[in-house]
Amino acid sequence: MRNVANKIFGAVAAGAFALTPTATFAQEAPIPANVNTSAGTAVEVETPFVTFNDTDRSIRFVQSGAAEASRDKIAIVVFSGNRDLQREAYQAALQLRDERVPLALILGPSLDPTNSSASIQVYAEGVPVFDGTGAIIGSNNADMVQPETVRMARIAYDRHFPQRVASLDLGQN
Repeated sequence: MRNVANKIFGAVAAGAFALTPTATFAQEAPIPANVNTSAGTAVEVETPFVTFNDTDRSIRFVQSGAAEASRDKIAIVVFSGNRDLQREAYQAALQLRDERVPLALILGPSLDPTNSSASIQVYAEGVPVFDGTGAIIGSNNADMVQPETVRMARIAYDRHFPQRVASLDLGQN
């Protein structure tokens, strides 16, 4: 009887979770950001970094979620089922997180039926920053995913959150 109750509860809980706007894939612990010394006191601020796996959702759903997630941070959407391309985008997100850029990384469904390419879109303040599908990178150029994603994210953050950019360590000399 106990196993039956656990199975029923598990099914109800899974169903309720499936109806939430975005299904959380993993949430990295926020890292301390630069110290804010306003009003003469040191206050440590955390940098938000969230990832979502919405690969089983519709393209429209993912785009809507990215727009909402990007209200106060950038949102990077990777439309691809290719794990190598997803991994490279994740490395870019980690690099940006280490530079104190608040972001959400969202894995969306593949736009390519063969899963041999990724479309990377960046959102800021609720809108896509680049026209069209953003960057499209094939699996034979997987090494380009990380630098291109970082480049696009920096442009988006610089354009849409300029007041925050001055306090970042962008690794540029």
